[in-house]
Amino acid sequence: MGFALTNNTRLKLVDLSDDTTVADGATNTQTLQPNNGEMYKVKNIWYQAPANANAGDHELYIKQQNAPNLNGVEYYALVRSDDASTVAIGRGGFYGDVAEDPADAIDQYAVMHDVIIATYDQPVDFIYENNTGINQTGTRKLYLLVEVYSEAE
Repeated sequence: MGFALTNNTRLKLVDLSDDTTVADGATNTQTLQPNNGEMYKVKNIWYQAPANANAGDHELYIKQQNAPNLNGVEYYALVRSDDASTVAIGRGGFYGDVAEDPADAIDQYAVMHDVIIATYDQPVDFIYENNTGINQTGTRKLYLLVEVYSEAE
């Protein structure tokens, strides 16, 4: 069995926002895992880090699990400055403040060109790394627009 375009193909907004306290230098992982028999293709990422930071940045990485040739590969999605402005990565490009330090072009390509795919057996981790000098207690807002495919009969 494989995944195919069906009448059930649709767009879905997934909220992976989290307010767990993350110590300076620590990470927090949110996992994108569709139901068994579904596949998600990431179309857009919308991200907003908390506003509190002494120095350094909020960082977000994307990591594919259990995928042949990609297991453990981390895409460096973006670096956040110490404010709470919003960034978005999608097919149209990278959107954010001029002060933002966007990821390497090859990593953005993975998001902008439908490379990031999650299945039940091969979920995708979104890893927040706190390099701000202080504990982060605010909400990290992470929304994903995904295209949902159903398994072919």
